[in-house]
Amino acid sequence: MRFLKLSVFLPTQTAQGEFFPAHACTTLPYSLDRFAGNLASCARLFPYSAIATFTYQSALFRTPAGSIPDKYQPFYRGACSVMAGSIAQVCTYPLDVVRANLTVNTSREPAKSEIIPMMRHMVRTEGWRSLYKGLVPTVLCVAPFLATQTGTANALTLFLTSRHVDVTIPVVVGVGAVAGAAAQTVVYPLDTIRRRMQTSSPGQLPDSTWQALRQVVRLERFRSLYSGILVAYVKVVPAVAVGMTTTRE
Repeated sequence: MRFLKLSVFLPTQTAQGEFFPAHACTTLPYSLDRFAGNLASCARLFPYSAIATFTYQSALFRTPAGSIPDKYQPFYRGACSVMAGSIAQVCTYPLDVVRANLTVNTSREPAKSEIIPMMRHMVRTEGWRSLYKGLVPTVLCVAPFLATQTGTANALTLFLTSRHVDVTIPVVVGVGAVAGAAAQTVVYPLDTIRRRMQTSSPGQLPDSTWQALRQVVRLERFRSLYSGILVAYVKVVPAVAVGMTTTRE
């Protein structure tokens, strides 16, 4: 649980630029030591998975690959995955914003400690648009993440088979781990901007993703876009490795 908190907390910290601050695990704010934001994360997981799966299956069924084998099947599946992930993100995004704000919130005010009160507080102080702060970089992450993950996995698998290596379950886990790390590395700057936008105060960051990216790099250097990436690896790499293994099996 602490690593999940860190994966949200570290990208929001300005002027840090540390991949994994050694003091982070021992000097977390009070709210990060508990389960703040955990309920919002769980509440988002089920509808997100349901919407993504339903959209993917529905879209794939309407392509040539849904009925007969097709040489463009990888393209169809990739396009359907991107569309399904984007739609699921949009539908459940307010819960992700609330979760991020609950996680980094260090106050113990009742109005900022639960999902509905936090949502009401954000809408009352910043308007309904506050529930969709950072949506653009979030959606922009979907396609490159899936493309990098799939491309890396396919390239590694082809390389291993060309060297006559049996693609056993441990090998698939290793391939999935490398693919997950590569994909996370590619999209992490956008993920950092997303977290910054989600938890920023009005006027702290520009509304434009590109302008926000330029501001962060100008004030805190490019390295700050990868603050906390090692913690993200701990969360994402095993998830991708296990996911690819179960899908293969």
